[in-house]
Amino acid sequence: MVIWQRACSLLLVGAPLIDAAALLVRDSSTLSNGLLVDTEAGKVQGFYNNTAQTVRAFLGVPFAAAPTGSLRFLPPQKREHSSDVIKATSWPPSCPGQYTNDTIIYSLLPYFPIAGFSEDCLSINVWTPSVSRLKQGKLLPVNIYIYGGSFEQGGTSIPTYEATDLVANHDVVSVAINYRVSIFGNPNSPYLASKGGALNVGLLDQRFAIEWIQRNIAAFGGDPKRMIAFGQSAGSVSAGYLPFAYPDNPIITGIGELSASALLPLSFIIMPELARGNFTDLASAVGCAPGSTTDKQIFECMQNVPWQTLTDYIVGHPEKTYLFHLVVDNITAFNSSEVTARIAAGKVAKIPQFGGQVDNEGDSLVPFGFDGIDQTAADAFTYTNLVCPGAREAQLRVDAGLPTFRYRYSGIYPNLSPYPFIRTYHTSDVPMWFGAVNTVQGLKDQTTAEQKKQSAYMQGALVAFTQDPQQGLIKYGWPLYQGNKGKTLVHLDPRNSSKVVVFENPAEFDTPCAST
Repeated sequence: MVIWQRACSLLLVGAPLIDAAALLVRDSSTLSNGLLVDTEAGKVQGFYNNTAQTVRAFLGVPFAAAPTGSLRFLPPQKREHSSDVIKATSWPPSCPGQYTNDTIIYSLLPYFPIAGFSEDCLSINVWTPSVSRLKQGKLLPVNIYIYGGSFEQGGTSIPTYEATDLVANHDVVSVAINYRVSIFGNPNSPYLASKGGALNVGLLDQRFAIEWIQRNIAAFGGDPKRMIAFGQSAGSVSAGYLPFAYPDNPIITGIGELSASALLPLSFIIMPELARGNFTDLASAVGCAPGSTTDKQIFECMQNVPWQTLTDYIVGHPEKTYLFHLVVDNITAFNSSEVTARIAAGKVAKIPQFGGQVDNEGDSLVPFGFDGIDQTAADAFTYTNLVCPGAREAQLRVDAGLPTFRYRYSGIYPNLSPYPFIRTYHTSDVPMWFGAVNTVQGLKDQTTAEQKKQSAYMQGALVAFTQDPQQGLIKYGWPLYQGNKGKTLVHLDPRNSSKVVVFENPAEFDTPCAST
């Protein structure tokens, strides 16, 4: 439990490295170049990336009202239409969260939001081909990325999520969602609990964004009928919950789970009673909970405390062990027994899913010094929290007849693994899926030919699934997962091999799961 809590506070922390020149608008003729797009939020101005001049980018497009004041802790609300042109030409602020000053693997690489923080953070980034690349009247498939960060931190201004290379190489539209985290996304105050309904407003942000994307993505060249959602770590859990939360109207046509799964261990998702104690204790600490105050008054007081006061206190008092994580409400978030039961009963959207883990997830999620890590603890973390739950979910889906693809990733590269004792760690695959190893300052100059080849293959797989979740990966050469019945585990970047992929029986990879 201690290791897991520490790991949760350390996901997605890193150095602000990016090529600022890539964020310049090259041409003021916005209408003719497709850089002025009409949306529900208003007219949005994007830019062409100097490093890939066939890609249009729109950064920080608002999809909901700022969740401040009386809207804090509540479900997202529609944003008023702006009469002014919205400049979507720079990285947007991330939602406030919990960040530590610990020196870890993520502090050495571009895994950290680089544009500051604001509660007015409910926005999306869109990367889409240039107008000249779009075929007349043909809309492109869309992948929607949900970032990780333990539901405590994260943002779309993290350079390794930059999809320029992916969109430059493929006919696809790529979108990334900002959503509320920590107490702002998972408050679960006693007052909210007494009213009933969903308790995880950050997950509601994600659905609200997907609905907004469905209504507006055609203006960017995307097909609202061909959209997948995928994420990594906490974002993977978020994507994995969508088919259970919206079984009859998922909107998306496929799901991608990178590292984590909907069978989230209980150490990461908590029951409502514990979470309410977190809210009340914090309220007392910041002066909002004198003994005679009602739950509603406490809630309204907390809505008006400066966000910095809340985050500073949470981070500054680790002895409190506050857990503002997801809460089981069986509306937006579900415990593993509920997920298992719903799959068996068919109470899940019957859409394809691809997912998997990297070999040594725990290497970056357990305490380490500059001379090494406890590999036994790291391996235990890897299997208990990520590989084994992922394997079980995949098998449950296979047993229920739901189309499923499963992979493992083993790549180790110097520009992503700065210490020789760090193996294939949690998040190290993300820059490969997006192709950020080819575009991000601090990574691209050290990217090897083998790494570029591997990233190209993984980008192709992601796009194949985006284009056609049912048949795309099959046509790409991936088999449907069949558990231990054959070689249907897709092994990406296998060590001691020159191949980008091999196909294996999962029995060896899953061996430690027999005892978990």
